[in-house]
Amino acid sequence: MVNVINMDPNLITILLATACLFSGDAVRNERQTADDTGNTICYEGLGCFEKNGSLFGKPLFPLSPEKIGTQFRLFTQRTKDEKFQILSAVDVDSIQNSYFNPEKLTKIVVHGFNQDASADWIETMKNELLKAGDFNVLVVDWKKGSRIVYDQAAANTRVVGAEIARLITFLIEKFGANADDFHVIGHSLGAHIGGYAGERLPNLGRITGLDPAGPQFENKDTIVRLDPTDAKFVDTIHTDGKRLVLALGMLQPIGHVDYYPNGGFSQAGCSIFQGRKMHAMCTLGMWLHGFPCRSSETTYWNHQRQILPGHWQVRTVLHSPLSDKSVDRTFVEFSNGEREN
Repeated sequence: MVNVINMDPNLITILLATACLFSGDAVRNERQTADDTGNTICYEGLGCFEKNGSLFGKPLFPLSPEKIGTQFRLFTQRTKDEKFQILSAVDVDSIQNSYFNPEKLTKIVVHGFNQDASADWIETMKNELLKAGDFNVLVVDWKKGSRIVYDQAAANTRVVGAEIARLITFLIEKFGANADDFHVIGHSLGAHIGGYAGERLPNLGRITGLDPAGPQFENKDTIVRLDPTDAKFVDTIHTDGKRLVLALGMLQPIGHVDYYPNGGFSQAGCSIFQGRKMHAMCTLGMWLHGFPCRSSETTYWNHQRQILPGHWQVRTVLHSPLSDKSVDRTFVEFSNGEREN
């Protein structure tokens, strides 16, 4: 089981640091088929996918694995100063010739909509994870499937999740890895990718959702989005939930534990209109060093030791190990570090 109480506080900080960051052709070595109704498409090795709902148009199939071009980049303490190594679920040699160690914990980091694996927050998280522990760190790059119209990117998450599940299964069956040792950390659409991977993997250890994407996912059936059944422990951090009209995240609780910094709405200085890079770097500084976001990336460097004011709202369950049974409430607020009863 995942030990939540004794979890490394440095790792908690790393996860918080990125919270508000924000059909196919036949494929090489894959066979694509469709059913007679035209409502299902299948990719060999990944299974079948139905059309999903769309915000602005007709329901969409996920693109083929070839078009999405998912890449698994391995970083370890032995490779952190070198170029990454690429792992493949259809190439045993790619694992055997890498530094992947099935006896170590594996952190899988997944970017979201309109991003790629070179995003600043991913580079920072990868480096901080390797400082915090001797992990296998896998960075998932699915930029060809994310840097397109949002509706299609949302549909593509199902294929990327299936590819992650296939790789983990491969590592378990061929190299003796343990499902409980895998922790998927996904931002935006990447959070739901973690859910799609977890639903295919019995006993997956943990999924962390960083500002899980709201459009097409909030208030939908659990088969569509990340939910507590997708891993032994699912925790999510909500930082851009919809207050009135526009938001990229969600407020709906979808994990065993859901955190709502400053109510879970847009964070100060982290407007979605300022651009994703600025939004990411500003928030990274806020969570790592505890200062308010402002309107410039330079905030990260100029205010590292200031204190973040505001309310921290924590939603959890009333049983161990996630809560004290004697506390008869599910909602606690903290203001400037002091508990409000």
